[in-house]
Amino acid sequence: MPVALIVDDNHFFLRMETLLLERHGFEVVTAEDGEEGYAVFRDHMSRIDIVITDLMMPKLSGTELWKRIKKERPEVPVVLVTGDDRARNDLHPDFDLVLHKPLEPAFVEMVKRLIYDSKA
Repeated sequence: MPVALIVDDNHFFLRMETLLLERHGFEVVTAEDGEEGYAVFRDHMSRIDIVITDLMMPKLSGTELWKRIKKERPEVPVVLVTGDDRARNDLHPDFDLVLHKPLEPAFVEMVKRLIYDSKA
């Protein structure tokens, strides 16, 4: 069972992403800000297959969270999910994927593909 860490300060999106992934066989751990997200990542580091994070959050941004995670486990894909419709992969090239809120129907398949590709 793949394990996803979802970090988002918006409770609606945190819950929606959690439900989507759980319905498709994921185990999900969550955090409500970047600092908490990094603490959860550290606690579950060996188990986490993918991190899905918001960009603008209190205490630690999604970009700073990405930097910390990649320093610890560079092979773990980190997905940026943002409400900023101007955000694109070319503006945030460090992230493995940039998605927009509301989520696309293919969200789960894209997440699964990233996990599969990172382990290949």
